[in-house]
Amino acid sequence: MTSMQDPSQRVKFCRLPLELPCNSEQLGKAELADPDAKERISKLIREFEIDVAYADQCLNGSIRKSVSHLIPETDHTTLPSRAQAILDRYAVADTLALRYRKRTTSIFIGLLAIAFFAMMILEFFAHILLELPVGAKSRLILWLYPTLWLAALGLWYLAHSRLYQKKYHDYRALAEGLRVQFFWNLLGLNDRVEENYLRKQQGELEWIRCAIAWWHDHDEKTIPAVELSAEQRTAQKELVCRCWVQGQLDYFTKAAPREDRRGRRCKRWGAVFVLDKLRTRLDLR
Repeated sequence: MTSMQDPSQRVKFCRLPLELPCNSEQLGKAELADPDAKERISKLIREFEIDVAYADQCLNGSIRKSVSHLIPETDHTTLPSRAQAILDRYAVADTLALRYRKRTTSIFIGLLAIAFFAMMILEFFAHILLELPVGAKSRLILWLYPTLWLAALGLWYLAHSRLYQKKYHDYRALAEGLRVQFFWNLLGLNDRVEENYLRKQQGELEWIRCAIAWWHDHDEKTIPAVELSAEQRTAQKELVCRCWVQGQLDYFTKAAPREDRRGRRCKRWGAVFVLDKLRTRLDLR
């Protein structure tokens, strides 16, 4: 069995070839849809390996937390080697997805804040500063307006060039596929996730399915299968029911009312702002 405490094993389990093969005939058909996808996929895999190395060096605490959120620490040592390898990959992908989600959210909030302050400066200059007996130097504050928009452009370019949002979506999709593969493996199912996941997504997103397929084949070749007793198989099924089925039920039971309240709150504020805007236009007439 492997351990989440062994960084070298974690990096090894997450390694992918730059020329990622799509062994399945069904997977290979997607290459015909976008002839340039293979080159972009190679770039994404290089980025993924860089991110894995960074996570292994700097995000070990977050990786362990991702594992604990999926299954309790007391059950780690009971996992078969192949399941542990999938769990290692899931934890890394989940940690990276959360990291880039935070960066995407921070960039989005930063852009909104810049836009707000830029409009405040414009309104202040147009409705207040021009009415006051101030010198020309004081009116240089207007230069903050284009400066802030240039800062917003730089912030957007940073996020776009470093693929924050794309990596967040890709790593989240990769983590979800690996989570399903992990629990299927514990159940002893021979079904392959890549044959039932993101089937309509072609082009660059094919790297997610191809990566899961390559890891599956690689594990079958390099990690020996372990014969489990009837008691061990029953224990793993109970683990799946407790950590996956019941865990998902508990999550959505709590999340549904929360998201419903959040949606109704957004609708109320949207209605308030729309009515305020309409009233302002009517007053101007």
